[in-house]
Amino acid sequence: DPLSAHAHIADIEALMRLADCYQVYHCTNYRSAAAVLTVMHDRLKTAARGGVRGSVALPEGVTSLKEFTEDPPAATAEVAAVKI
Repeated sequence: DPLSAHAHIADIEALMRLADCYQVYHCTNYRSAAAVLTVMHDRLKTAARGGVRGSVALPEGVTSLKEFTEDPPAATAEVAAVKI
């Protein structure tokens, strides 16, 4: 249950503070992560067309963020339901 207290909540909060401190993008749910990745992908496409490049850089071995932004929520929900 995501609304109940967890024994490892202090560890989670510490990781979130570190992400804030070092300005690392972090999302706590699927919708936020999809939105952030979509914006990052759009900025990379703009940069590839000669637009202004923002602070987005691809990790080594990743050629496009598109593969991470196209997973529909319904498919993710189906996979999660199967695992339960």
